[in-house]
Amino acid sequence: VEGVDGYELSRSESKEGPFEIVSTLEGQNRNVFVSSKQPVGSVKYYRVRAYVLVNGVKQYGEYSELMGHKAVLEQAQLNSVTVDSSDPTKRVVQWEKVPYADGYELEWAGTPDGSYELVKNITSGDTTSFVSSGQEVGSVKYYRIRAYRVTEGQVGYGPYSEIKHNEPGNISIPTPQMVRVEVRPEDATKR
Repeated sequence: VEGVDGYELSRSESKEGPFEIVSTLEGQNRNVFVSSKQPVGSVKYYRVRAYVLVNGVKQYGEYSELMGHKAVLEQAQLNSVTVDSSDPTKRVVQWEKVPYADGYELEWAGTPDGSYELVKNITSGDTTSFVSSGQEVGSVKYYRIRAYRVTEGQVGYGPYSEIKHNEPGNISIPTPQMVRVEVRPEDATKR
């Protein structure tokens, strides 16, 4: 801004505030500020206002329009996919919590390179497991997951996890019961 003596930059973790002063930049050409060491996935909102010095006292102009940025989320880590020991039709999927995530999208496919489809939109960033019921006994499914965060009505996604699958599990085949063996009366050569 022409003719000013500097700028005051403030930020908040929400659009409503409270805002705190991050830096005072002296000189009208000081129009860039780098904020380092912000937590991965965090979202900050920034505003700036110019000032002029009148008899050594800062006189401020209006604040700029509020600006935010989209969250950058870590890659989700899918830990394991197992068959429930008490029910071979259930798959238990477990992952690590992603900081600042609002939720997760869990997808599966029948093969590692298959077409993945959404299993569940998990709407809590604190949830770290899901049980998929009604699977065919002995079937193998391939899973992947990604975290998401909602900011100003926009959904931002992190990268997909590595793909994990379950082992077939114990396939229980019942033992057939032999009822009887007899000789046919009409033909003694048949059993």
